[in-house]
Amino acid sequence: SMAWIVAALMLLTSFALPCPLGAREAEALSAYTDASALESPEVADVAVPREAPAQKDYYEGWCGEDLYWEFNSYTGELVITGYGPMYNYDEDDNPWYWDGIQGDIKSVSLPNKLTNIGEYAFYGCTALASITIPDKVKSIGCSAFKGCTSLASLTLPKSVTFIDQNAFYMCYNLKHVYYGSTMEQRSKMVVYNGNNLLQSAAWHYTKVSTAKLAVKTQPKNTKVNEGKVATFKVKVAGATVINWEYRPAGEDGWHDAGITGETYSVMGSSLYDGYSYRCRVTNGASTIYSAPATLTVNLVTLTMKTQPKTVKVVEGKKATFKVKTVGATSIVWQAKWRSDSVWYTVASGVETYTIYYADTYDDDLSVRCVISNDRGDTICSNVAKLYLKLSVKTQPKSVIVGKGGTAYFNVYAPGATDYQWEYKYPGYDWTTWSGVTGSYFSISGNPSYNGLSFRCKVSNASASTYTKAATLTVDTVVRYRALLVGESTYSENALPGCVYNASSMAGMLKGLKNSFTTTTLKNATKSQIMSAIQTAFAGAGEDDVSLFFYSGHGYQSSDTSFLGALCPIDKNGITFEELATELGKVNGRVIVILDSCHSGAAIGKSDEEAAAAEAALDAYNQAAINAFAGYRLEGSGAEKWGELAASKFIVMTAAGYNEECWNTLYWSIYGNSGYSQGLFSAALLKGMGCTYPKGSYSGSMPADSNKDKLITLGEIYDFAYYQAIEWNDYISRPRQHMKIYGNTDEVLFRRK
Repeated sequence: SMAWIVAALMLLTSFALPCPLGAREAEALSAYTDASALESPEVADVAVPREAPAQKDYYEGWCGEDLYWEFNSYTGELVITGYGPMYNYDEDDNPWYWDGIQGDIKSVSLPNKLTNIGEYAFYGCTALASITIPDKVKSIGCSAFKGCTSLASLTLPKSVTFIDQNAFYMCYNLKHVYYGSTMEQRSKMVVYNGNNLLQSAAWHYTKVSTAKLAVKTQPKNTKVNEGKVATFKVKVAGATVINWEYRPAGEDGWHDAGITGETYSVMGSSLYDGYSYRCRVTNGASTIYSAPATLTVNLVTLTMKTQPKTVKVVEGKKATFKVKTVGATSIVWQAKWRSDSVWYTVASGVETYTIYYADTYDDDLSVRCVISNDRGDTICSNVAKLYLKLSVKTQPKSVIVGKGGTAYFNVYAPGATDYQWEYKYPGYDWTTWSGVTGSYFSISGNPSYNGLSFRCKVSNASASTYTKAATLTVDTVVRYRALLVGESTYSENALPGCVYNASSMAGMLKGLKNSFTTTTLKNATKSQIMSAIQTAFAGAGEDDVSLFFYSGHGYQSSDTSFLGALCPIDKNGITFEELATELGKVNGRVIVILDSCHSGAAIGKSDEEAAAAEAALDAYNQAAINAFAGYRLEGSGAEKWGELAASKFIVMTAAGYNEECWNTLYWSIYGNSGYSQGLFSAALLKGMGCTYPKGSYSGSMPADSNKDKLITLGEIYDFAYYQAIEWNDYISRPRQHMKIYGNTDEVLFRRK
């Protein structure tokens, strides 16, 4: 087709096709087809099928190296920010096409530092009624606004000097163009064919020209070698439109070339030898013609002077293939991926083909260049290869996990396309692990796997290497881990005591007989907390104990799924469902302590239930375990409620689901520490015999009612429940009722 000619001409300068070629074009295309068959049966351009996009309200992404777009489906507004050129697209791959929103775009806001409109940039935006092009834009790409059938008004700056073919094709309602300069300036703009609707619209000029219609500089006869570019130029005055015309050798009539502007360039093809070119210049009232100029094309032998070379690049970097040609009027680059048998057209019209971001899919890529002229001569280059350089950036690390825990091994090797893991027991040879062929894998902490070593052979088409060995240690000793989160620096309603609550709990846990490995997280976002749960409890075994403590704001909500949700400093709530899901992945027993408002919703405990508890504490505890641990009784049925009410969890919360819990601000409730603190956390620490805020042991444990140096769930509840209420009354705040879930006889902490 004519597409490869146009692509070639555009990359060199402002080119144009002089006329439909008919039988001669068909002959040239036949030669191109023969070229493709030199090494393979066919050349294919294959469209990749895609799934229908999921509907949503807000879309965003990149549309240039430094251009970012956002679309709001409620307003229909597409806003592009940044600077520089837009990406070029094909007919069906601009970002709004892929999101299925092109027909919903009602308005487009472009940045002042935009420099060009990409090919097919706004193709098919049928609801777009008007657009203003910023005054730094120099060119509008091929089919950029094709099919914008509602576009009625266009504001165009004088900076635009080039409008490619079909840029405004099928813009049937385009009636007005508001141009930022004179008719003379417009005449210098190069407008390719397929833009008749743009040309025929009513143009409104900001400046008026009074120059007399004239051709000041005539086009000159031009000689070029076959495959080079011939350029004809004129200088005109007083013109509103300049149209180029051509006349084949031996004919009398002139034909409209469909090209406007003072410069006209055409490929030096044998098909055009002897053609004549002239300009038709008009100001609306009169028309004059330039003198004709003749093109002479010197025939040369088609030659591939330089062959493309095999390249090796790092993954993510640029790979470039080059040729030097003589006499080529068609240059087509083809590529074949290692899993394909067909050559695909990947570029045309240029002597350089660049892959800007080589990835693993491109490893072992075959590339060749097919050139031809209009006399039927064709040459195919040698085949060059693209290989990725291979390197191991992250080695697998040795892992210690508890019995029944999960160990993870991974490797990061840019350029690798294949991974094969191997294992060995001490004293044995390495054995291939069948079926484990990814960059990572997991394995359970089975005691029989203790001492097992792993390594990975990473490879691609040109190289392979082994990683270092990593060892799995399955620890049968019971381990105790804790993640303690304190949230204080809220933009509103700061809670200075919460970070002290977390650090105090950490100090207390480190001094216990069942010594905890603690991780303290202060003023964290939701993503940081969720990520820390994974890392702090990694490797936990089925006999291990993990403790999660949170001190901060909790949500009040009529939505029970969000009631009591933890509120990190970024205010992205962590629901109990999310918390239970993440903690549920941790092996072994999990202790959850929540010092936050409405936290009783985690186990379905309300203040109404607490009234019964004050009258009969033992009966309340048993009833809570048997009846209210995760269920709320309503009507004739029981609704599942309380996401942390599961057998693996022990839960303590500072308040009922519709209660607030209290922190002192800038002063202490006991111990004369001078630090603000949470009443619930302070009560727990006092019961453990620990001082605030370091959590140091004072020598006795008030909550240890039987003096056996063991603290059960029931004992810490008995003490902290009433202690927190006593302090509520002391500072004249509504009472908060501590809630628990779990066996009250279960031992939580042991003192040395």
